[in-house]
Amino acid sequence: MASLNQFELLEPFGQSNIDRLPDSIRLDKNIKEEGKLYRLLSGTLDIKNIITGELVKQNNDYSILGKKVRNNFKINHFTRPISISAKIADIDTYYSSINPANIPLFKDLITEFSFYFYYKCKDLHTLGFLHAYRILERMAYTFPMLYATKATDYIGTFNKLQGYFKGSNSELKFFNLFTEDFFEDTFLESDVKINITAFSEPIREKYYKILKVLCTDNSPNIEIESYTEFSSITIKNKDTLNLMIHLRNRYFHFASGGQRNISSSEMIEPNDFYKNINEHFINFLAITYFEIVRMNIK
Repeated sequence: MASLNQFELLEPFGQSNIDRLPDSIRLDKNIKEEGKLYRLLSGTLDIKNIITGELVKQNNDYSILGKKVRNNFKINHFTRPISISAKIADIDTYYSSINPANIPLFKDLITEFSFYFYYKCKDLHTLGFLHAYRILERMAYTFPMLYATKATDYIGTFNKLQGYFKGSNSELKFFNLFTEDFFEDTFLESDVKINITAFSEPIREKYYKILKVLCTDNSPNIEIESYTEFSSITIKNKDTLNLMIHLRNRYFHFASGGQRNISSSEMIEPNDFYKNINEHFINFLAITYFEIVRMNIK
């Protein structure tokens, strides 16, 4: 079936600033699909919905836990996602030499992230979660394999991948095992505070109870580090993906029998509920990509 691109990526900067960038990350030059993803997730590209003509400004840098807004042009906005000391030449070297065989993967990810940012802009956060979950599933096997192809310790990396396969019965469990081993403890043990907002106080109480059930009435359970009743819940970053998977299984799988699902009478105004949590999921997924790039550049 022939595909139709719904989104076009656009430069938000003037030509004099664009001319300061290497060709490998310029839309008007030799940028590859992975380079586009890098710029999109670092907040330096806008998105146009070709069908509707709507423009989405994507100026959030998701390479940082908690994200950061980028409002103007600075060269370090293109290098900071890697490290404070990274040079633009490091970025150019990496994105000039990436494997063209991975084009379909990064093309898919650009589309899914574009849908997410578009629906976020439209306040359609339930649809945004759908595309965030599609991103997770697309990354689940491909990113550990992508990391493995770049690793220098081939035997050690092979043994780790073998362990992930043996310890998992699904691609999502495989990815969870990978991220637990891949990230530093300081990142995994960072606090993620989910602030709960809603149309009214009774609805906010329902959202709070849903999140609490997702954490405490699932396998694996998610430890709640702290909470303010009906206002916020804090978990560790290592449980971000588990929360995402639990939510999908309990709300989108409305099966009879087994675990209790989340009903529509509980999740009133679901767009408001997903608005509270989607950015935490996208932030984690984006940082996973950036961390692979950092390791490759190092």
